[in-house]
Amino acid sequence: MRLIEKQKRILRDMVSVLKPDNKNRLQTFLFIISHPKRVFNALTGKELFIRYADLVVTSVCTLRCEGCGALMSMYRKPVHFNKEAIINSLCDLRRGGVHINRIHVLGGEPLCYPFLYDILYYLRDLDNVNEIGITTNGTLTLKDKRLIDLLCNPKFRIEISYYGETVSKKMSELTSLLKNNGIRYLIRDNMSWVDFGDFANRGRDENVLKHMYSQCVFKYTNCILQEKLYHCSREAHGTYLGLLPSSEKNYVDLSLHTTLLRKELLRFLYGNVASLETCNYCDMTNSPKYIKAGVQP
Repeated sequence: MRLIEKQKRILRDMVSVLKPDNKNRLQTFLFIISHPKRVFNALTGKELFIRYADLVVTSVCTLRCEGCGALMSMYRKPVHFNKEAIINSLCDLRRGGVHINRIHVLGGEPLCYPFLYDILYYLRDLDNVNEIGITTNGTLTLKDKRLIDLLCNPKFRIEISYYGETVSKKMSELTSLLKNNGIRYLIRDNMSWVDFGDFANRGRDENVLKHMYSQCVFKYTNCILQEKLYHCSREAHGTYLGLLPSSEKNYVDLSLHTTLLRKELLRFLYGNVASLETCNYCDMTNSPKYIKAGVQP
């Protein structure tokens, strides 16, 4: 019998997370039939899978980029988010049976975060997370010897957004340090960002919202913020800042009791979601407008 769409997506995500280097359909099939217990657990909601997740640790940033997709310029009073709440969120996702292929630790500027070592140390030892990326803007370098030693673990990769030498002033110093210590890193330059627009309600009809959601490239990038799991970072920051209508459909409260948490995670990740109301406040269309990344006011 042909699997329903939800089950097919669950199995596809299971393979992409548990065997992320797999590109072959036959290998995919063999992997699935070789793990009947995991397949059963996945289809019944005991094991769930996230391909990519942003983990927001701070809204403090060294830059004030125009059109920042993470909405940092809209935080009137930037804050470092509570360390215990962040660790609890990660613990709750594991408790809920969630496996994550890749977590991106973000800000703001995560190198500003005073408890970055503690968060990364905890992430390193989580058996339900495959890879950890840390996105930085090249304005700071690493000073903490413990953090440098920790980042030598191949589970980590530093991802540097390079906005030119007048903005990313510590770029050369940072990359030299990473290279000398054998820390994996990636440089992204000449970047453009999507201009997501303001938070006015666009008044789109349901058919347009369905099409937008089906085509959105951020559809499989969830966001963890203040013990809640959101569909995307715009939804997370927009809700937190009160720029979007608050709705329980937009997130999962990760502090729920285990049985209810798994039920809510299954609904959130694999429910019959055809569209998001958040898309009514966003311009991520088929032909989005792009802006130069890292431009300072």
